[in-house]
Amino acid sequence: MYSSEKVLQMCYANYQGKEALIEKFKNSCIMDEQESYRPKIFYSNGPKQGLAEPFPAPTHLRRKERSSNNRGALYAGNGVRGAGLAVVH
Repeated sequence: MYSSEKVLQMCYANYQGKEALIEKFKNSCIMDEQESYRPKIFYSNGPKQGLAEPFPAPTHLRRKERSSNNRGALYAGNGVRGAGLAVVH
């Protein structure tokens, strides 16, 4: 049907659920980037539905430091930033 050599690979995520994702990112060096590059949490119900929810402060500074030491380049080989993540509550 299509003449493409693209391959799809699916796998389970290493982190499952809102709480696990928040825990991962709040202690990540990505939170030191410009605000527009950071993960966001949004209210999913109530009067604030659709508005950004404040991201919790880091709780494990050593984990955040380790994240900084292990981080790679934020830019892909073509100079385009990778896709972001939005956590919806």
